[in-house]
Amino acid sequence: MTVEEVTDNGDSSPGMSRNQFVSVNFSGAGAELEGETWKNGFQQFKDTKQEKSEEMWSPFKSRKEWQLARWLMLSGVSHGDIDSFAKLSIIQDELHSSFKDKCTFLKKIDALPTVRGGWICKELEIVGNIMKKAADGTEVPMTEGVELWRRDPIECIKELMEDPRLPLCNIFHCITPDILHQLHKGVFKDHIVRWSTRAVTGKSKKEREREIDIWFQSMPRHPTLRHFKCYFWCHQSEEIILCVRAILDFIEYSQFSLHTDESLEKMDEALRLEKMDEALRSFHSHKDAAFVDTGIRQAFNIPKVHSMKYYTPMTLSIGAAPGYNTEWSERLHIDFAKLAYRASNRRDYIKQMTRWLDRREKVLWFTRFLDWALEKDRIDWLATREVDEEENKEAVTIPEFGEALQVEGIRTNLQYGESTCMVAKRTPVTNITIESLDSDFGCSTFVYAMERFLCEQNLLQSDYWDAQPAKYSLYKQFWVIVLPTLEFSNSSIVDVVHATAAQPAVLSGRGKRKYTPAQFETVLARKSLPDSQEDLDVLGKDGLHVAQVHAIFDLPSQLGSFPHPLAYVEWFTPLRKLDKVTQMYRVERSMRGKIHNSSIIPITYIACSCHLVPFYGKHADPSWSSEKVLDQCQHFYLNPYLRPIDFVLLRPKDNN
Repeated sequence: MTVEEVTDNGDSSPGMSRNQFVSVNFSGAGAELEGETWKNGFQQFKDTKQEKSEEMWSPFKSRKEWQLARWLMLSGVSHGDIDSFAKLSIIQDELHSSFKDKCTFLKKIDALPTVRGGWICKELEIVGNIMKKAADGTEVPMTEGVELWRRDPIECIKELMEDPRLPLCNIFHCITPDILHQLHKGVFKDHIVRWSTRAVTGKSKKEREREIDIWFQSMPRHPTLRHFKCYFWCHQSEEIILCVRAILDFIEYSQFSLHTDESLEKMDEALRLEKMDEALRSFHSHKDAAFVDTGIRQAFNIPKVHSMKYYTPMTLSIGAAPGYNTEWSERLHIDFAKLAYRASNRRDYIKQMTRWLDRREKVLWFTRFLDWALEKDRIDWLATREVDEEENKEAVTIPEFGEALQVEGIRTNLQYGESTCMVAKRTPVTNITIESLDSDFGCSTFVYAMERFLCEQNLLQSDYWDAQPAKYSLYKQFWVIVLPTLEFSNSSIVDVVHATAAQPAVLSGRGKRKYTPAQFETVLARKSLPDSQEDLDVLGKDGLHVAQVHAIFDLPSQLGSFPHPLAYVEWFTPLRKLDKVTQMYRVERSMRGKIHNSSIIPITYIACSCHLVPFYGKHADPSWSSEKVLDQCQHFYLNPYLRPIDFVLLRPKDNN
């Protein structure tokens, strides 16, 4: 493998230094040194204590006192509180502590062994670009003296290498996967997005970017949508689509928190590692035809693309990739900067921060030493209480929406296939007529859908068509509790579904209210419930269907009583057509005699929201907008990359 060179400023030839080698032969390199036995820092310190007949935990008089001192040093207690604590009568009289105040306490901490690579302060003089007059009248640049605190990096490396806890550590196995910087940014954003943009039809870069802007502007909105993942699917080159799909699949599979290659009887859990490799192989098998043959790319010698081949072995070695990210190291900024600064008195704080950090490292080093020296009588400093199994059971996480919400499905018994939903206690929109439902909410066949619903529930009255039309109270949204999946999460998520009419711009004494477009969410819902749990087919003909919610309401009392709020939905075609290139389900509006196929269903029949991607073809229609594209476009793809739960649910199990 070769790595692309990045030309540094001043380099006359990027490859000049690569071809210059210095070869020096050392006789006896790697041979055993006779008569010499190397001792690590822990062993040297232990031998010194044994020669002086000291206890291992000295300068503290007992192990318990050391435990107390360690807690005082690492818990974030201020020096003033340490002083007050040490002077308590119970500490002096009962525990007979060897430190009487903060000064004697800090002296004992400072007496601990110094960690390799101590802090070194060097004063520097910075010359600025602002001039001032000198004593002789000449203008000279202003200067400022600063302190540079540093450590010897070689000594820091020696400290790590002589740690007896890491005798056979392979440092390369410690370089864990980084999904955000390696995949999302490094592979997808920095490379795939750029290459795919160049592949878009257009004579110039400006034309290609204009075409992409049209796609973005007409994309249906969703609260959790990542728009940058959607516009490549409509390109005419199958090879490019296959490459992009393979990368997206690999990213989604790599984010699984649970992998298994043994539980074949559990199809939703099995073969995930194989699918990661399969997605990667799919990318490599199509990348040349997609990007090299078209002149977009010459080679793929990219470290972050190369690192993808190690995700599967690293997952098998150290666990799922979501358990590792740069936050593990980035959060040290809090310890090294913020906490250290807060521990200072804000005067000459850099010196105080380095002293605070030095003392902290001494305590941690001494803790590791005792853990090593007293291995047979190990002190578990990080021991935690045992958690009772009943206490540790995962519960369904429902966010606290306050007293303004009521939970549908918890207060009444749910049947197989129903979801737990939440709505507001009071409907914010009242006295809505059937005419308003038709004109403002798009419920064009509401009365017919209501008749069918009442008939199915045995609530239809003989004077339904002759009686005074009822008025309806509407909700603006409701929340669905989506149960967790083993692959991604152990806690449930809350999915919101909106159904609001457009709000015109209004100018009043309170100011101007901007125009708000209508928001009618697309969802995955059931037309009917399965007869038993065994018939709970998620994507079968009797399973989930795509629908658009236009209204959420309570059944008026004059029409009958129903335990759950209802939703007026317009259906799309069943999930039967699977596009062979994108591996996404293709749907369109379900029509009955050129009229939208609609129904009224309980909101508990709705499983979750979903997102539809318009099928643009070679070019998108500039007249399309995100507000009306669901009515303007004829064919759609069901987006499996919206959220992790969508990928698990909507990705074909046999992804070939």
